[in-house]
Amino acid sequence: MKTTKLHRSPSRQKGAATLLVSIVLLIGVTLITIFAARVGVMDQRIAGNEYRHKEAFAAANAALDQGAAYLAENNDLYGTTHPSWVACTGGLAGQFPCLVGSDTYEFAYDDNLITPNTIDPLSTTVGLANVASDSYLVFTTSASIGNQITVLGTGESADGTGESIAQLSYAKHIAAGLDKLPPVLAPIVNLSGSFLIVADPQLNLKDGADCALGRSAFEDPKSATDISIWTTTSDGAATGSWSTCLSGDFQNAAGEACVDVYDDTNTHTEWANCTCADELSEAGGTGDDNIKYDIRIPGRNSSTPFPPSPLEHIFGTSDLNVIEADASVSLADNCPGLGSIDLSVNPFVFVDGDCSVGDIGSQSAPLFMVVAGDLTITAGADVWGIVIGTGTVTFNGTPIVHGSVVSDDPTRLTNGNYTQIFDWCVGSTLIEAVNEPKLVKVKYSWRNFTP
Repeated sequence: MKTTKLHRSPSRQKGAATLLVSIVLLIGVTLITIFAARVGVMDQRIAGNEYRHKEAFAAANAALDQGAAYLAENNDLYGTTHPSWVACTGGLAGQFPCLVGSDTYEFAYDDNLITPNTIDPLSTTVGLANVASDSYLVFTTSASIGNQITVLGTGESADGTGESIAQLSYAKHIAAGLDKLPPVLAPIVNLSGSFLIVADPQLNLKDGADCALGRSAFEDPKSATDISIWTTTSDGAATGSWSTCLSGDFQNAAGEACVDVYDDTNTHTEWANCTCADELSEAGGTGDDNIKYDIRIPGRNSSTPFPPSPLEHIFGTSDLNVIEADASVSLADNCPGLGSIDLSVNPFVFVDGDCSVGDIGSQSAPLFMVVAGDLTITAGADVWGIVIGTGTVTFNGTPIVHGSVVSDDPTRLTNGNYTQIFDWCVGSTLIEAVNEPKLVKVKYSWRNFTP
């Protein structure tokens, strides 16, 4: 009997392998799907966190703007004698806003003083929908960095999970030195021509005084010294001639003091016809007797050192960007539109370039101008105010300046006859208008961090 053996074909076993591969692929796809879902969820969380961070960041910076605006309207805060400044001592020393991270402050501004153990933010809240923000003020009186007020802005996202703090410091800047500004202030005065300076020393305006009080607006006694030109050397002085007298001795033909009976309604000719009845020194020359009153020279006839920069003497800085930031109006090269500015509202003008000036200003609305270039006063002009040039200052013809002239570089005075007259109203008006304290941002002081 024959036995038949059946042989299975190998091709009949491929189904199991396919099933195994399919299962492996399915598991792989499942893992990829789960991973992609996790990545998607993570992206959503990151996006949500970023959104909440942006909400808190915007709220903190809005509070920063609020604090800056508050400071701009309350310059009197720049002084620790203000009743709302609270010393960061005792229990407050380690609390916000006296302590922020590693930053410590000496004083904090408490808006209502009701809760002595807590510093309250400014009462005005920032109007941002669905977010919370507050603005705080703190004060540093360190001599090494100069007094600074720092604005701290805090912000929270709508759900309260995002927090941010922004801070920016401000330093007080003031156009100082106007009350002690001589008629002419320049490093080098190269005199060519003749000039007359009518001065009154120590232009120191009394508190609360104004132009209407005339001479009584300024403190006495007034000494007839150091009143004309403040410079570093008398070199070049012999090429010109000059005379100097006090304001009471500058008289018209009737023997009246011109500064008392004349004003900006009088003509250029009337002012030009006034003369010095009693001169303080002989005209011209470089001897000590001749320059005793006319030229103040440190180390020779004055113990007062010349400042590193006339700009720094007046503004506390020689940084033109900082000075321009304080100006009421900024003009381009050649000062277009200078004559159309309402100086009663905008007395402080900055010119980014050269400028030629004719008749400008008045006794009640004088000009205070800084020219970042060469300054030229045209022939026959009447300039009421204080003009400052960072380049050469040149006088053409017979102009009259009722105020002061400053040059931050070697200057030439003058090609012709030049008269400079001290004026009570110009001085008092500009002291009140320009000497108002202003707060300027401290460079690189902006910070943003989460507490």
